[in-house]
Amino acid sequence: MKVLWLLLLSMLVLAVAYRIHLVLQRPLPPGLPEPEKIRWLDESGRIALAASSLLQYIGINPGHEGLKIFINTLFAIMFNPLPWQRPEPVSLTVSQDVYQGVPVSVYTPHKDPSSTPTQPTIIYFHGGGWTWLSVGVYDGPLKHLANSTRVKVIAVEYRKAPQHVFPAAYEDCLSVTRYVVKNARQLGVRQDAIMVAGDGAGGNLAAAVALALRDKLTMQILINPALQALNFATPSYQDNARLLPGITSAEKEATNWLRYAGATPRFLPTLLSNQHVSHNHVTRLHAHLDSRKRLPSYLNLTKRHTAHPRRTKPVVAKDMDVRITDPRFCPMLTADVTGVANAYVIASQYDVLRDEAVMYAHRLLENNVKVKLKYYPHAFHGFFMFSGGGWITFQNSVEALQDLVEFLNMHIFGVF
Repeated sequence: MKVLWLLLLSMLVLAVAYRIHLVLQRPLPPGLPEPEKIRWLDESGRIALAASSLLQYIGINPGHEGLKIFINTLFAIMFNPLPWQRPEPVSLTVSQDVYQGVPVSVYTPHKDPSSTPTQPTIIYFHGGGWTWLSVGVYDGPLKHLANSTRVKVIAVEYRKAPQHVFPAAYEDCLSVTRYVVKNARQLGVRQDAIMVAGDGAGGNLAAAVALALRDKLTMQILINPALQALNFATPSYQDNARLLPGITSAEKEATNWLRYAGATPRFLPTLLSNQHVSHNHVTRLHAHLDSRKRLPSYLNLTKRHTAHPRRTKPVVAKDMDVRITDPRFCPMLTADVTGVANAYVIASQYDVLRDEAVMYAHRLLENNVKVKLKYYPHAFHGFFMFSGGGWITFQNSVEALQDLVEFLNMHIFGVF
């Protein structure tokens, strides 16, 4: 019996060693800084994606609450300081509240008693594919964001899929933002400096809320935002098809969109083959994703162009059309962006969402909206959340946060 256990243990050790060997030998895109960290982030994502697919295959919902707790714990460990690490000096107060029935965490930087009673404020919607993570998982990065920018941050604990599908998350974020706008002075919020922000799925929610409250907000900060589910063959989807699939891939994004929509996972192959939208909608909306028109040549992003779908599966399109043409779901596809809040948009080269961020930024510019587009040629999806506050950091993430701080100092704390 002991021999059998030793044999099994040896096989396990060899399997783990072989996996580590594969990870260390796996090529990475050129120019990525701190590659060893990125290798393990990507590997963690690959394992999570494989586990999710396995659970789906055997009939277990990957969005089960127990699995969410496990995933959230893993990300909390990555995003936040370890127990034995010395926390950064924090001159702010953190409190919990409920606005319009939605839980929020409020990060309020301490200020000079002689200054005005109100502060510029960011209403923050966290990422996680509308399914994973939480405000608590983001605690370290949110503290660091408020501490670095000296801006009050109100983080929204919106409802998650698949238990709560679209438009639940959007309605929670819109409700909290409306409440803050209406009660700004009582909440210590500067009325002329209310911003919405978010990363990934949170960027989607921020853009959608900004469309709904065009004249009420000062700025929208969109960090690697997920803005459309019409086309999964933009150049950035093509460029990043197999580079870092544990961090960014068409399969991950399409799965996130299906969960948010409350649609069956059986639609996934149809989304990945771009056959999930009716031809008339593709024809009507394709200009928003036309790389020849929307991607500026000066950025030198890619040599590819958007591949527009030629076929449709009517059964899937009948189910998906109504959501994808709804600007609350896909804000990039809205018919009118005039009068929307000024935008600060972050895009990363190694991100399947890169092009929609850039395309939307330039569409806003064409409609006389002030836009600051920050493109990071050696960054990956989600890199901004490693800008400080946790035990894993990246230098280009720290620089991206500093870029945002300098922008806010000039345009919010200065004269806008």
